[in-house]
Amino acid sequence: MDLVQTHYSYSALTAAILCRMKRIPVVYTTHNPNLSITPSLTYRIKNLPESLVQQLATHIVAGTESVKRRLVSDFGVRKERLSVICMGPGVDRVNTNTSDPIRDKVANDTTILSVGRICRRKNQLILAQAAIRVLRDFPNARFILAGPIEDADYLNEIRDFLDQNGIADNFSLVGEVADQCLCDLYSNATAFVFPTKAEMQPLVLLEAMSFGVPVLASRIGPIMDFASIEPGSMILFSPSDADEIGDAIVEVLENPEMRRSLSASGRRLAMQCSWPETNRKYSELYRQLISGKMPLQEQESDES
Repeated sequence: MDLVQTHYSYSALTAAILCRMKRIPVVYTTHNPNLSITPSLTYRIKNLPESLVQQLATHIVAGTESVKRRLVSDFGVRKERLSVICMGPGVDRVNTNTSDPIRDKVANDTTILSVGRICRRKNQLILAQAAIRVLRDFPNARFILAGPIEDADYLNEIRDFLDQNGIADNFSLVGEVADQCLCDLYSNATAFVFPTKAEMQPLVLLEAMSFGVPVLASRIGPIMDFASIEPGSMILFSPSDADEIGDAIVEVLENPEMRRSLSASGRRLAMQCSWPETNRKYSELYRQLISGKMPLQEQESDES
């Protein structure tokens, strides 16, 4: 072997230990969403393999600059051992239609889409709370939550809230869907809302943007990193403030020019975060490591 690439902490830890004696470089791409928040002692204990990999892997790839900064500040990983390479959206889901997308649906056809596994981290309950504000101005608005059920108790909390507030008929919880169905959901959405509390690299935002859907998302580090690449590509909100989320959705729904601007800027951002660009960056990193340039030499100098 010339190099090992791994995306999972346990396999990365095994590879790092086995390959260290033979000086085979190990590249670990971290996908742990909790790296976007300040780690607690409990986190460090539960994620001991992750912490060990961060010290043993030859090189670590983060999805965003904020995760890279967190690895440096909170886990002591040297900058020389880190690269930022974002993944592209799912190739089977990307909209290849290059025509100018315009989201000018009338009130009776207003659809707010949110995609993500149903769990507390993805924070769909706050969207249900925000919907009360939205439905005052858009009583026929439809909210669609798509994604596999990770936490059944949390799903029941969402359903109980919808029933108690009389808005269950405005919500469709469709679960995990096939790619073609997901494409249809993106194509018919008026806006995409992503209220996640923690994330590594939110690929669903790129998927929505590739379909020209105006995006509203949480004001957290990794998402702010994406927003800075293409200013005006999304509306950011606090993931803990239902009123702010509701007001932001209403503003987007009421403003056709804002929807057009978000749609166009979002599409430009999605085109910048493509798989060809991801492949190019990984290939260059691999070449440097295999040839023994700086990233590998840094590790060897530590051991000597």
